[in-house]
Amino acid sequence: MNAHNLQTALATTNAPIGDCAFPENIHRRIFDFLVHEPVILPPQRNNKRQIIALVCKEWQRVLVSTPTYWNDFDFVQPSPEPSNGLFALAGLFFVRSGESIPLAIRFREYLKTEVGRRIFELVIRPRMRRVWLLSCTITTNILRTLFNSVRFPLLQVVDVTVTYDMNGVDALHPYMPVSGSLNLSPFRRAPRLRNIALRMPDGVHPSDLQLPWGQLTHVDLGDTSIDVDKFMQIMERSILLEDGTFRISFASYDDGRSMGLQKILVPYLQCLRLRLVQPSQVVRLLGFLDTPFLDDLWLEREEGGHVIRNMTVYQPFLAGLTSTIKQLTVAEHGIPVDSRFTLIPRIYQQLEGLLRSCEHLTSLFLAPGLFIHPNVLDKIATGELLPFLEQLGVSAVNGWDIISMVQRKNFAPSSSTGPVSLNYLHLCMMGCRLDEDDTQGIADAVSALRLLYGYVFHHIDIDDGSDLD
Repeated sequence: MNAHNLQTALATTNAPIGDCAFPENIHRRIFDFLVHEPVILPPQRNNKRQIIALVCKEWQRVLVSTPTYWNDFDFVQPSPEPSNGLFALAGLFFVRSGESIPLAIRFREYLKTEVGRRIFELVIRPRMRRVWLLSCTITTNILRTLFNSVRFPLLQVVDVTVTYDMNGVDALHPYMPVSGSLNLSPFRRAPRLRNIALRMPDGVHPSDLQLPWGQLTHVDLGDTSIDVDKFMQIMERSILLEDGTFRISFASYDDGRSMGLQKILVPYLQCLRLRLVQPSQVVRLLGFLDTPFLDDLWLEREEGGHVIRNMTVYQPFLAGLTSTIKQLTVAEHGIPVDSRFTLIPRIYQQLEGLLRSCEHLTSLFLAPGLFIHPNVLDKIATGELLPFLEQLGVSAVNGWDIISMVQRKNFAPSSSTGPVSLNYLHLCMMGCRLDEDDTQGIADAVSALRLLYGYVFHHIDIDDGSDLD
């Protein structure tokens, strides 16, 4: 069935089969099991609403007259289909949503198109008071005007990707935004807003990042670089924050300024993900955060060059945080400064101090490239380190040292003072020209551990450049 026929089936008042003599409430109970996905525009093949509409006239009547089946809309990748048909279909579907039911709208790239903006202005703007979720990709110029005078009395969730226009004034500063180039003021007129994700890959001027921080519980700025000062301002104002993701650039930070800072209390924070860009051993500032209920911490570090860094840099930061942390993820990334291959030997990154400061961990994930020293593995096996550890993600060169640690930890005589058993393992083998038989042997040995929640095993075969002329 082509796109035109799909639209006809969803919009028509006729259906090819006779009536089904069921009470309306029975129809709705059936549909409740079938209709979960958003209304896709343009319609996709074999979607559930189209199938239901073709069964009989009664099913179609119940479907089109029930607003709860028309309250979630997803405008997928713009289609080559004529825009007038899409506009008419969108108008019809939104009419079916009734007058009061809250709406979720995902525009993706459509607000960059003429038909998308037309749908917004004529179909959605009159219903904006009912929108509780809004997701879109938009340019700075469109953002500056599209939401003018719009109020969001029900808006709770915002997921917006903002790109800078490559024409006019913005083209002069595509990667160095100036103050006033971004207008986020409409989202300050949303009294129920709690969850916001902003993706601004071209950056944002700190003065433009003005949001109602004091009412937000979830913030995702993981793809938007902010400086250290702005991060600390956000944390100071985010008194209700429970889950935060931030990308912090230390490029222009002077660590001397941290001397006069006082503790910043973030009383409800439970999950924190930090992407630290060029921290260069300077993360002491983050130690000024007071997070009494922090449970899940993700530390991801990016620096230029083929550099292996140790974990001691995190210890001042973690000193005041680790008493409650149960889940820790650590990733270290080197951004190559040239294209030449540099073979990086296995280096142990002084993890013991970090792990000792997180003695209550139940879950530890170390991204590929972070290795645990055999002496540290021995202490984990005996329970001297991380006695409550249940889930582990780690890299290894041969893998047998990890398997031995798990065996010793899990098969030791049980006691009230001994370590708890590991129930999940994510093992990544890394090396040059890995032998297939060796990797299969490791995979079999991991499987033989019979962990309660299973395992993931994979390998990364690193090209040593020996095949290059």
